[in-house]
Amino acid sequence: MVLMEVVTVPKLAAFTDFDMKAPVTYTDASGSIDIRTVTGVNASLWFPANKDISLDIAGIQSANKTDLSLSFQLMSNVNKDPDNANLNMVKVIVNGHTYSLPSTPVSAPNDLNKYYTFTIPNLPAAATSIVEFKVSASDNAFGFRLDNIKIVSATGGNGSDNTIIVTK
Repeated sequence: MVLMEVVTVPKLAAFTDFDMKAPVTYTDASGSIDIRTVTGVNASLWFPANKDISLDIAGIQSANKTDLSLSFQLMSNVNKDPDNANLNMVKVIVNGHTYSLPSTPVSAPNDLNKYYTFTIPNLPAAATSIVEFKVSASDNAFGFRLDNIKIVSATGGNGSDNTIIVTK
């Protein structure tokens, strides 16, 4: 087992260094999400184990955008054998439409600190979009890390590669 040194752990509400600033907002109803920077892993959203977690990213300006797709990276905090989880326990909701991730079993030690990238194409259009990531305490035995959240549009955004939103 490789233990990582935690470098910083501000709560989501106190974190101000997101790539996308106002009008985009980041809300954690549980008050439990940290922004963790640890040795060997970039800053990421940490969903602590055994808690109901709901992250809402709102105010995403997506009016007149087409062919929207969402991508993000996710890992479970499986540390030692026989720890195992399935990344599909995290639910994704975009503009009220719920998406189930494909079954992605992970286990220690092979998946320790290993991100998996997910892409959800053909998002429903909205003038202002909201993306939600949710996991229940009963489905969250080891905790999850979420990183590199990005929405891309065929008709362009303010960032490179027609990016509308990017979070660190």
